[in-house]
Amino acid sequence: MMSVLLQRLKSTSFGAKCLLGLMLGILASWLVPHYTDYWSVVGTIFIRASQLVTMPFIMLELACSLGGLSSNSLRTLLRTGGLVFLLLVIVASIAVIIVPTWLPPLTSSNFFSPSLLAEPPQMNLIEKFLPFNIFTAMAEDNFPAVVLFSAFAGLVLQGIKERDVLLVPMNSARELFRKLNKVVLKMTPIAVFSLVSTTLSAANTDELIRLHALPVIGLTGAMLLAITVIGLTMSFSTLTWKELWSIIKAPLILTASTSNLIISLPTLVASLQDVLTEKFKDRNTDIISTTHEQIGAAVPVGFALPTLGQVYMLMMVPFMGWYADRSFTIMQKLHMLATGIPGSIGGIRSVVRQELAAASLPENLLNIFFLNTEWIYRTEKTLSLIGLIVLVICIVGVTTGTLRLNKRRLFSTLATSLSLGAFMTLGIFALLTNTLAGSYKKNEVLMSRKPLVEVRNSITSHVKVASIDEVSEAKFPRQTARLDSIRMRGAIRIGIKTLDVPWSFRSQTGRLIGYDVDVAQTIANFSELRVQLVEAPLDVLEQMLTNEQLDLVLGGIEENAYRAARIHTSNGYQTIHRALVVWHDMVQKVQSAELRKPDSPIRIAVADRYLPSSDLKDAIETHLGSPGPPVPVSFVRIPDVQSFFAQGEPSAYDALLWNAEGGSAWSVLYPKTDVLSVFGGELPNQMVMLLAGDDVAWHRYIDEWIAIQTSEKLFDRLYRHWILVSE
Repeated sequence: MMSVLLQRLKSTSFGAKCLLGLMLGILASWLVPHYTDYWSVVGTIFIRASQLVTMPFIMLELACSLGGLSSNSLRTLLRTGGLVFLLLVIVASIAVIIVPTWLPPLTSSNFFSPSLLAEPPQMNLIEKFLPFNIFTAMAEDNFPAVVLFSAFAGLVLQGIKERDVLLVPMNSARELFRKLNKVVLKMTPIAVFSLVSTTLSAANTDELIRLHALPVIGLTGAMLLAITVIGLTMSFSTLTWKELWSIIKAPLILTASTSNLIISLPTLVASLQDVLTEKFKDRNTDIISTTHEQIGAAVPVGFALPTLGQVYMLMMVPFMGWYADRSFTIMQKLHMLATGIPGSIGGIRSVVRQELAAASLPENLLNIFFLNTEWIYRTEKTLSLIGLIVLVICIVGVTTGTLRLNKRRLFSTLATSLSLGAFMTLGIFALLTNTLAGSYKKNEVLMSRKPLVEVRNSITSHVKVASIDEVSEAKFPRQTARLDSIRMRGAIRIGIKTLDVPWSFRSQTGRLIGYDVDVAQTIANFSELRVQLVEAPLDVLEQMLTNEQLDLVLGGIEENAYRAARIHTSNGYQTIHRALVVWHDMVQKVQSAELRKPDSPIRIAVADRYLPSSDLKDAIETHLGSPGPPVPVSFVRIPDVQSFFAQGEPSAYDALLWNAEGGSAWSVLYPKTDVLSVFGGELPNQMVMLLAGDDVAWHRYIDEWIAIQTSEKLFDRLYRHWILVSE
């Protein structure tokens, strides 16, 4: 019986084997998710082996195909291919305009992500298409450069009189790499099983649930776009639906399972050539040979240009505008498409970042991309594959003279597309309106956060002070801040800055929580001391520290030379980064300052009385004006951070100078604000503690405690818990 099953499996078509691998992979990810690592190496070997032979194959395929075409065939390829490419871009652009209209109004914001500080990738089209070394381009998978070089070589080959002398060995080499690809592709069904099972078992469905509106409209819109494009193509083609499925099945499964279209190109070329050769076998051999060469040229060239999937995925930019409560107008979408389509050659991530900056949207919206990476890339590559198939079918149809209008298919496609479009527009809008109503709960997540550090030493007293007038020696006696004195009294007096999320703030139940509250508790636990806690504004705490009414002060305090000249500070224990917090209506003014050159200085609120230094002021003006001259800035002192948010929108200030880590938490509580990481990671700073007295032993004790906790990853855990809110 086993031999019979093996015989049937052997006789099964390649596409069916890939489909079987897909289904078995899904089943394995569900039944035995913990064992998928054992066969994940198969998928890795397949991807590496595919990439190893694909680039040489594509280079030879393209050069030989273009070099061997007649002048008429080349003109057909360029004219028909160019027209179809333009139509695909137009259809995808229409989808980009329509799909975001399915979104209802939304209130949202994001916790901090290190991606905010990442340097935006700069796409240089000259470097992209003209590298110094073609072999380096091959090694780095620089597909546009490889295609341009190979296409140029093929066109030059057309003008050589004795080109057959070169084409014969090149065709032999092409056949060699074609066979090598076939050897590698025999692994495809097993590789699909490995890749699908591994990917699904490791998938984090919570990520999609948090931002389910993007997958809902993205995948639905992609399905509608694919149905429309394929339907319109089949309305002019003599291919049957069965023949189309034979072409698309194997490369589609491979692309969707690996999210890598490059390694699917040889499979796609082979599928197209096999099916179309069989379809037009009654034609003369010259036409069959010409179609083979056109397929070999059209596929890599089409892949190197902005593809159907890349253009469609620009819909993420209007989605991010909606997510930030700043929906795009039609003119904004058209402008975004005009700049985004050429930029999509550099990849989806880089073009989305580029268009966010162009639309004056905060870069922290790029978090949405990172949370949805898996399905975004798979959808983009799958749509791009469909676009390449459409491109080739149309070119071959013109070459063979078989393009015919099938009115029944055309009307059926138009009716289906319009009906689905209307249904999806109304249905998805209603669905998202219902599911997103009251869905913004990140503020509740933050306010209901539990302390990370276990309480082992109780708080002997907890006093909240509003001003220095409430501080008296009777209530807060002076006591020497020495290490031996602290141990003798059995309690450590710690001051916590009032209300500064996520460092110290009140939970929904009124409990004092936060990053530095956990730090204070850890110090007490480590020292085996009780805690006398004073909650007050920073200026009050500094005065009490100077009077030795406290031993230690913390709570989102940044290192500062002016403060350190008056008060002893500890070593840094948490790196933070400068950023600006702005209300929605001020984003465009601040983020585009280098373009707009505001008439009056940008007014920036500052809550720390020691900020900014003259050097920091110069750095801020330079960053806001870059790449042009510095932009004038004026700083306005405010009593505390909360007063900036209490003013509401519109604000008397253009921005608040704060740290990106803390500003993101404030933005979660006030979702009509954004964090602009205009400085990236270039202006880092350290969180420090303020120490009372002059006792060297006490100061060394705290610094050594910080070193110990750093090595034991305490601050890393607190960072994930309170800043990333990922645990």
